[in-house]
Amino acid sequence: MDRESRADKRSNVLVRDEEKSVAPLSSLSGSEIIKRIVDAQNPRALVQGMAHGDFYWLVKKVGEADCIPILEHGSEEQWQYLLDMELWKKDRLDLSQAATWLSRLRAADPRRLAKWLLSEGQATTYYFFYRSVEVEIQQDDEPKDFPDGFFTLDGTYYIRVIDSEQRPLIEDLLRFLAKENLAAYQSLLLGLAGVLPAETEEQLYRMRGVRLAEHGFLPFEEAISIYSPLDPGILHRGEMSAEPAPVSVEEVPRDLVPVSPFSQLHEDNPFVIAVKGFSDPLLQDRLYLEFAGLCNQLLSADGVVINDVDMLVKTCRKAAGYVNLSLEESSSGDLHKAALILKEHSLVSLFRVGFGMVLHLKWDVLKWMEQDAWFTRQGLDLGFWGDEWGETVAGLLFEKPLFYCGDREDRQYRDFRGLADLDRCREIVNNIMAIDYLFSRLSERIPFPAWEGEEKTSAFHPLLFHVWARNLLGSRLSFEGITVALVQELFSRLRAGEEGPPYLMPGFEGVFVKDMLRLAAVHDDDWESRVTPALSALWRDFRAEYEWVALGDLDQRFSRYLSIKPAPKADPP
Repeated sequence: MDRESRADKRSNVLVRDEEKSVAPLSSLSGSEIIKRIVDAQNPRALVQGMAHGDFYWLVKKVGEADCIPILEHGSEEQWQYLLDMELWKKDRLDLSQAATWLSRLRAADPRRLAKWLLSEGQATTYYFFYRSVEVEIQQDDEPKDFPDGFFTLDGTYYIRVIDSEQRPLIEDLLRFLAKENLAAYQSLLLGLAGVLPAETEEQLYRMRGVRLAEHGFLPFEEAISIYSPLDPGILHRGEMSAEPAPVSVEEVPRDLVPVSPFSQLHEDNPFVIAVKGFSDPLLQDRLYLEFAGLCNQLLSADGVVINDVDMLVKTCRKAAGYVNLSLEESSSGDLHKAALILKEHSLVSLFRVGFGMVLHLKWDVLKWMEQDAWFTRQGLDLGFWGDEWGETVAGLLFEKPLFYCGDREDRQYRDFRGLADLDRCREIVNNIMAIDYLFSRLSERIPFPAWEGEEKTSAFHPLLFHVWARNLLGSRLSFEGITVALVQELFSRLRAGEEGPPYLMPGFEGVFVKDMLRLAAVHDDDWESRVTPALSALWRDFRAEYEWVALGDLDQRFSRYLSIKPAPKADPP
């Protein structure tokens, strides 16, 4: 069979076939997905033609309360995948979740569920009911008095549901099993006495692991290897022996090519553009399959509880972000080169390279803070560096580093998306190291204030500008706050010749940089080259802060770069 023929056989799960693909469905709302499936010419073929992972994605997207039409048309194998994902808390089967999902499957297709529970799902069935009910048998003609809570469906087996909250669901399941196949129902209840719970649960968990491993869900101790960094040089030297080989999809069944994870990526970055640009359908299949496996390995490594589809989307974007970061670094923005790297290396390797780049920056910061940082020797914390700088480093120092985006997005921290994020962190780290060195030099000449309590969390900006303002105006050098009169004198000088806002204070950036280098006695060329851009960045921020502020509007409570002392109170007459 030629390559195109094999690809055509799998066309119903590929993005390029919009009529059958799950990708268009994933962009719809839950109600629209249900309508599209119900209105399809062959709903069962549409749903069962999805990869197991895509089926699960749609269930989570639609919502557990509204997913019955999807479950109705799903295959037993898709049901099993869903139950494998939903019923377990670590290595324990959650009886409450089991009752809930079995009830949903019963509402979707009771006959198929009854058959599945007593065949392929038999081990789960026996363990679930063993943990959920007590069974007593009426063995003679004389009625036996059973305690309250017992009921019978056949006059022989009397049952009590252990968890009263689950009683309606479990009674309903038992009633429909008895109705569908009374003999099988009685055999089930009789066989519960022979269940070895610990061994059965262990076997169920082991078989679940085997099934999910086919989709990239590895045991935690194996999945965590995704965070083992790889040297970026491996992408240039072609040393593939130390990394996993790309997946082969020559004979992969169509239901093993999920597209939902990749369809969540809407960014125009080298990774997404390169994958969409490939004309070889088998290569695209390989990347879809690898990307889904990478996302699933991350879910395992992070121990994520999948409460809703947003958790799945977040993991997909995390996976893509680090893959893209390594691609941008190794290809230097060349899309042709990025495509070649994708062909030759696995996405797992690219993720590990990207994550390793961030991790090495984190290690550099930790080493510096432990060995060289002046601010840590002063007992100061990261709050000393202000919101953006301090929070950026704080995010970098998380167990799994995150990028600080502040008020620019709907959350404070997110995963790295590309080289621009890493470069921004590097810039801030370099600025902090440079200004920290400047403080270490200044504090040899100017006594540093003995801060206590909340003062220790104050940002560094006023300290530098107090020293510079006093120097510019010929006052005694000090880190301490300055008076209103001194502030007015400072801005009058900085704005000399400017008639109104915006006040650009031309020429003073160079004055500020040179003065601070001189005051700190920075004579080392290397340090001067590092401190200069940091000071220039601070000056630009200072100018932007005050370029529209009139002197009379300066408020000591809200002045970020200057700590303005209140005017002394006049003596009473």
